Amino acid sequence: MELPKNLRLNVHNIIQFEGVKHHALYDAIHQAKIVSYVWMYLVKIASVK
Repeated sequence: MELPKNLRLNVHNIIQFEGVKHHALYDAIHQAKIVSYVWMYLVKIASVK
């Protein structure tokens, strides 16, 4: 995922992978968690005045 890298977020240390690696369902769940985390981060920095 490029956006976390561009924002310099090390999400792999923040969000631990749960489940079987390289299994489509667990990979999708993990990616959804990363997207959710990035959105929360963007909303937080956007609300800083």
